[in-house]
Amino acid sequence: MPDGLLHSGAARDDRRRVLNLHQPGVVRRLLDEARSRGRLPTTPGVTEPVGWPMVDAIAGSRRN
Repeated sequence: MPDGLLHSGAARDDRRRVLNLHQPGVVRRLLDEARSRGRLPTTPGVTEPVGWPMVDAIAGSRRN
């Protein structure tokens, strides 16, 4: 994510839309999106869900 051009809280989707993960409410929206897709873990342990489709969905629905 940080590539020298964006700050440490930046996530950019494939359409070059940027989310600021430090902005209030952004991570909450990502968690809500993961929950709606059934992607939250249901058992203890390590999991690595692919988050880019969720970032893309949140970036597309972001209010400016």
